[in-house]
Amino acid sequence: MTKTQRAVLEGRWQTMMRFWNGPALLIIDEFGYLPLPAEAASHLFQVVSRRYEHGSIILTTNRGIASWGEIFDDTTVATAILDRLLHHGTVLLPALDPLTRFAASSLVSSGHCKSGIPSPMRRHSKSCSS
Repeated sequence: MTKTQRAVLEGRWQTMMRFWNGPALLIIDEFGYLPLPAEAASHLFQVVSRRYEHGSIILTTNRGIASWGEIFDDTTVATAILDRLLHHGTVLLPALDPLTRFAASSLVSSGHCKSGIPSPMRRHSKSCSS
């Protein structure tokens, strides 16, 4: 996101947005490892919003969805980004400890998630969509 912040300062915002929107697949790795300042969160929201319905995003994180408000320090921005990511998205959870597995299975039974994982991974993953 520092490239995006620099582009804003240098008046190259539209060029940078074309850069983020260009690839068919955008991979955001280790998301949430560090908190995002408000300006960076706003930029990420704009990138996700522009790619919504137009390109795929793979996002890896070790943070649960419930803690995204802490990453952004703003639950409104976190909710807006999650809304766009999860609308057509699939959430894959790795092999889980029993407590986490219980929480994930309760999402499935409540109707918030559906199982859409190929059978070899089904034991260890859940697929969610809102």
